[in-house]
Amino acid sequence: MLDVNIILCPTDFSKHALKAVETAEQLCHYLSATLLLVHVLPPVPSSTPISSTIQSGPPGYKDPPSTVDLSIGEYIKELTVDAEKKLEDIKENKIKKDIEVEIEALNEGSEAEEINRLADERKVDMIVISTHGKTGLKEVFLGSVTEKVIRHAQ
Repeated sequence: MLDVNIILCPTDFSKHALKAVETAEQLCHYLSATLLLVHVLPPVPSSTPISSTIQSGPPGYKDPPSTVDLSIGEYIKELTVDAEKKLEDIKENKIKKDIEVEIEALNEGSEAEEINRLADERKVDMIVISTHGKTGLKEVFLGSVTEKVIRHAQ
């Protein structure tokens, strides 16, 4: 049998990525490996604060909407907390309890670079990644995250 201790599975929470999580779960169960479930936050521009208008009550409420200003750091923190909640939900509701699962929300770089950096840092034995998730014309010119992870994985 293969000597696999850690399987990394990145997710963007798409249906294709969740299928990869199912596959990673099965492999972890069969190989008695730890599942490292990861989400890389989208890039956030660093030059301006983020402002959002929030209605303080239900539609038709008489008070005027209020504006909430977040610094980039606060916005990234909110994105991280949201991603961690989604990862925790997958861990609790989609993965068998007999599998050891670790979760990470990363925000330091591009998706492929962060996945490969974490794989190297944690000495990951296998990466299970979907080939569909985010799609679009960008992939035609730049290549998919999956392709970049495969090309640079050690």
